[in-house]
Parts: sequence; C-alpha cells; structure tokens
Amino acid sequence: MQPNEQNHNRSEAPSALPVGGTGSPAPQPPTQPPEQPLPYAAPDYLHLDPVSIQAARPTRKAKFVVAITALLVLVGAGGAAAFLWTSGASERGLYHALNNFMNLQYVSRTVVQTSQDPTSKISAQSQTDFTDPGNAKNQTEYTLSYPLDDRTKQFRLSEEVRMLDDSTLFFRLKEFPKSPLTETLSATQWYSLPLSNEKAGLFDPLEMSRSYTTLPEGLIAGDIGINARDQLVDYMKQQKVYTLEGSETATFDGIQAIVYNVKTDTTKIAAMYKKAADLGVKSIPNDYGTPKATLDYKIWVDKTTSRIVRVIINKKTTDTDRTSTSETEITYPSELSITEPDAKSAVQ
Repeated sequence: MQPNEQNHNRSEAPSALPVGGTGSPAPQPPTQPPEQPLPYAAPDYLHLDPVSIQAARPTRKAKFVVAITALLVLVGAGGAAAFLWTSGASERGLYHALNNFMNLQYVSRTVVQTSQDPTSKISAQSQTDFTDPGNAKNQTEYTLSYPLDDRTKQFRLSEEVRMLDDSTLFFRLKEFPKSPLTETLSATQWYSLPLSNEKAGLFDPLEMSRSYTTLPEGLIAGDIGINARDQLVDYMKQQKVYTLEGSETATFDGIQAIVYNVKTDTTKIAAMYKKAADLGVKSIPNDYGTPKATLDYKIWVDKTTSRIVRVIINKKTTDTDRTSTSETEITYPSELSITEPDAKSAVQ
C-alpha cells in the first residue's frame, strides 16, 4: 500500500474515540426499531404472500378534529335535550294551569273588550260561586256600548244580572235605551224572567249571566270532578285544541308569572265545549263557533300557585277580518255571597 493511499484511507475513517483523548469508543444513542406492519396471513390454499396493513397513527391535527367533533356532538345533543325538556315543561305548566282553572270554588273576573271600532266596548265584573257544582251562582255587572247603524247615536246598556240556577234570570237595568220593552221598567228594581222566555235574551244580550263557565272565552272554569277534568285535559292534548307557541316570564300586579303564547280557533273550542257538555259541565254555550274566528292568547300563570291570573285574547273573524281584543284579570277570593234578590216579574 502506498503512503498516500494510507493517508487517504485514514482521513476518511470515522473516529471512534472522543476528541482529544483515548480509551473506549463513545456510546451511540439508541435507535428505534423500525415499525413492523401488521401481517394478514392469506389462507395457504391461495398461495399468496401475507398482506401487510400499515397501522396509521393519528396526527395531532386529526386528534384535535376528533375531539372538537365529539364536543360538538355532546353539546348539540345536550342542547336538543334541553330544548325538548323546556318545551315539555312549558306544556306541562300550561295544562296544569288549565286543570287548576277547572278546580276552583270562587273566582272573580274583570273583563274589558274592545273592537276595531273604538266606540264599541264591553266592560264587565263577574263573580262566580262554584261550591255547588250543580247550581253555581253567578253575578255579573256589565256595560255594553256600540254605534247604531246610522252612526249618529250610541246604543248603551248597563245592567246587573244574576243566575242562581239554570232556570231563572235576575236582572236590574241601570242604563238602557227607552223602548216599548223597557218603558215599564225601573232602573233601581230587580226583575226576574224564566230563561225559557224568549225575552230573556233581550235583557241579557251578551248572555253574561250564562257564560260564567266559559269566561274568558275559550277556557273552561268551575269545580269539575277529577275524572271529567282528566278527560278534558286529555282531550285538549289529543285534539291539539291549544297550540303552544312559546312562553316567557313577566310580572303582573306584583305577581311573578309565566306568560304562555297560545293559538286556537272557534271550531276547536266549539268541539271542546261539546265534549265538556257531554261530561256534564254546566253553562256551556250550545251555539258557540259562529262566526268562525282565530284566537291568539297570552295566558299569565302565577309561578307560585299555578293559577291563571290574566288572559289577553286577540280574535279575528275568518270571513270579515273583524278584530277584537279582550283582557281579563282573574282573582280567587276566599268566599263570595251571591243571593237571590227581591225581584218582580219582568213579564207584563
């Protein structure tokens, strides 16, 4: 070997000794064994080599995507569950309040109803004693005013009516138009008239004396037995009499309330009234539902007692688009005294 070749080979050989010293070679860093593929052995009769399936390791980005996806799924499922629970809770609260409205002894209601004609107005104060469900006692004072056909005069009627059973109407006119029908009547005197008499409707044109079970319009009030109540609530749910569109919290007259936004129509209410009458509920109108109309409700329910304390109804007739709004405030006195007045016969 030539000296130049030795020098050349020596300069290319890596040094196994530490720089500037002698002794054992420096330890080398351990090396990772190569990844072994996962073998899949083919059956012998196919005479094929094993198939290697390389195990893929998820990257950090892939792990992040999976984690976020799982989180979104969980949040979405939780949100859907919360929405369903909230919707179900609102429905339960509404039907609980409607059930309570059919399970009471004394109720007082103040009603103001206006129409698209600002000169038409009804205001009423109604009190009902349901302690004898078969013969509920009702007392209503109301004022009705609306323009006459020529719009130059206003019809105005103010009276007090009482019903102590299903046979007799007691009334006392306070303000009324003069007519052959009323010229013999005194404004301070109580009169009585059998409900079977065709004139009874003339002295109670709004039938306020007989609407105590269905005041506010579209709801049912009374001291109704538990079996009938349960059947009516089941009917409301199954026939979708009321469509709940949402709820919110509000304060009314110092009361913390839940306000339920509800829609229905006179056809559904008429069918529910018939169901109630079939179950023996008293004072249900026979001819309700004409003209056809839609009803939009805001029903205030006391959060503490689950009792209805206020109802606002926007009513719109289907054929004529005539609109009216009624607002009813409801209280529950501990007792009422509604007695038969000293009345004269109104039939002359």
